[in-house]
Amino acid sequence: MSTLPVERHANQIGEFETSAALQQGNSSLMKGKIDEAIAAYSQAIAWADTHAQAYNNRGVAYVNLRRFDLAIEDFNTAIRLHPDYAAAYLNRGVAYGRKDKMPEALTEYHEAIQRAPGSAEAYLNLAMLYEDEGAHRLAMANYDKAIQLRPDDAEGYYFRGLAYHCKGETNKAFADYSSAIRCNPCHANAYYRRSQHHYVNGDAKSALADAHKVLQFAPNYVTEYSHQWVIHRQKGDDIYAFQGYPVALGSNPALAEVYTDRGSRSLHRGETHYALDDFHSAITLDADARFAYGNCGMAWCDFGHWIKVKVNWIVATLLRVDIPALFHNRYESVADFEQKMGVQMPEHIAVMLNPQKILDIIQADGIP
Repeated sequence: MSTLPVERHANQIGEFETSAALQQGNSSLMKGKIDEAIAAYSQAIAWADTHAQAYNNRGVAYVNLRRFDLAIEDFNTAIRLHPDYAAAYLNRGVAYGRKDKMPEALTEYHEAIQRAPGSAEAYLNLAMLYEDEGAHRLAMANYDKAIQLRPDDAEGYYFRGLAYHCKGETNKAFADYSSAIRCNPCHANAYYRRSQHHYVNGDAKSALADAHKVLQFAPNYVTEYSHQWVIHRQKGDDIYAFQGYPVALGSNPALAEVYTDRGSRSLHRGETHYALDDFHSAITLDADARFAYGNCGMAWCDFGHWIKVKVNWIVATLLRVDIPALFHNRYESVADFEQKMGVQMPEHIAVMLNPQKILDIIQADGIP
């Protein structure tokens, strides 16, 4: 009989230690200290191996480390312990999405919504998945639902704005970026996208004002987002990759390389007109902007303006740009280009993709 109070006391200690470890894990996760968070959640699980939230949160930490299989294992355990745990379904969907298992991710998001129909986050994730899959109508319906459920959440407006931008509905995109800023006046990404809208529409003063806001709220935007662009482009996440363009124009509009960089990224997204504008700006600022000439030639390929292609590629070659390498970064071959663009490349242009041939052309007749 005397053992019962001791057992109760031990359980109370276990509950306290579990709660403390869970809170420590949450604090570390919020600070970006992922390894510390995992250690804390593991300690909570050691104290109480049926604690669904500890497994769920550790899974979130594993997702941050891109250890998706371990994350899914933890989400599986959380759901087994708590079958109606909507957040675990949602997070398992995110993990599946990061593994490019889109059907599984779709199922998980619907499971989350079934258990928590008021979850704006679930609808937002579902909308982004549909957007990535090209199902724009379904994406917009879910963005709308997420915003309806949480009208003061900046992220819903921001990502719907990106979706409108991809559809070419730039005025609606602009309105959503402005709504995101209203909800979160420190939203650097929304300021950047709105700055870009102003720039494209010739409102340099407003573009500069928003660019300064980006630099004010995210002083590391230039380096951090350039790095993020590389990561997302390697993953093929174009909708996120384009956010990586640094707003250095906001602090120094005379940087030709920044125009070249933005033009290159516009070209990668298929926004060739915007790309050409930036390449021309770069060349105007710096007559030796070699990659601007090379990429400008690439852009003119899309329109079949072969004389302009030849002129730009010859200048770029004289400035020591490897034109064949530049072309093959975008297309596997001339046949690949012709299939994707629906344009036939003339023989006298195709031979310029041979390093020796382009030198022969320059020596023979130069620029036509």
